[in-house]
Formats: sequence, structure tokens, C-alpha cells
Amino acid sequence: MMPYVEDDFAWPLMSALAVCLCTSIAEAELPEPCRCGVVPGPIAVMDFCGTCASGSCGGQAWVRLVTEFPSRDFPSPTVESGCVDPIAVTLEVGIARCQPSGSANAIRGYTPPTAEQQSEATRLQLADMRAIRRAIQCCLMDGAYADNSYVLGSYTPLQVSGDCGGGFYQVTVWSQ
Repeated sequence: MMPYVEDDFAWPLMSALAVCLCTSIAEAELPEPCRCGVVPGPIAVMDFCGTCASGSCGGQAWVRLVTEFPSRDFPSPTVESGCVDPIAVTLEVGIARCQPSGSANAIRGYTPPTAEQQSEATRLQLADMRAIRRAIQCCLMDGAYADNSYVLGSYTPLQVSGDCGGGFYQVTVWSQ
């Protein structure tokens, strides 16, 4: 592998948030994700939540870069930036799990998930939401990032895709 100069703000921040997220999930005694870490790309791909059909589903947890921009007046982007302006990054921190799905039924054609299955999926989603929020707040309030300003956005539920669903927070952090 050829050497290169790594990003000195977004990459360490994303790596630290991923560790905080995985730790927060474990501390909340939630099901351990099959995957937990930093992911690339414009979306977190929802094609892997474990083996949903067998009921053994750890899901996936991620930290992903949404955008990076120069910012002298956080959280607003700087229109005309210089080469040493502070940088802000917006990150997505989320968890996806198996969602209840109906089953084929020879008599009626389809049987939807039960109310209990839907209720338990919602309960787990809200516990995941709390674990994500705790990971972000604790990670950014302690240690290496305690002096950085940040704005925590709203929790956004995901559209169920491939039996996976869940949600994420976006957080914007300033390098100052």
C-alpha cells in the first residue's frame, strides 16, 4: 500500500465515534451488531442486518461522513475561505436492525407481523436511538473532543429496506 497523508480531523473523529457507538451499544446491553464501525459512501447500505429469517439479528451500526466544509462562524459554512480556516464535518451515526415482516400464507396469501412483533421492534429502535445519542454526547463531551463545538441534529428513522430498518442522528462538529 502506498503511503499518503491522512485527514487529521474527520478520520480520527469518525474512528473515535465508532468506538463510542460500539461501546454504548454494549453498555446498554443491546444485541451486539454483526458490524460496527466507519463506513464510506453517500448512504449506509441497508443490505445486511444478520440472518433475519432465523431471528438471529445483530444488525449493523455505523459512522459515516455526510459532508465537510470550512466554517469561521460555526455552524455556518464560510463562503470565501482561506487555506487555514477551521473545518466542520457533518457525520451520520446510526443503527439498523431486522424489522418484522409478514409471512406467506396459503389461505390468505399474506399474514402481517403481529402487534407484539411491531411493538418489540419499536422498543429496540428507541433503545438504539438512546444508545446513539449517548455515544455522540459522551464522546464529544469528554477526552480529545471536549473543546470542540457541535450541533446534534434530530433522530431520523430509516425506511425499511431488505428487512432492515432503524435510524440515525447527524452531528456537525467544528475543528476550531
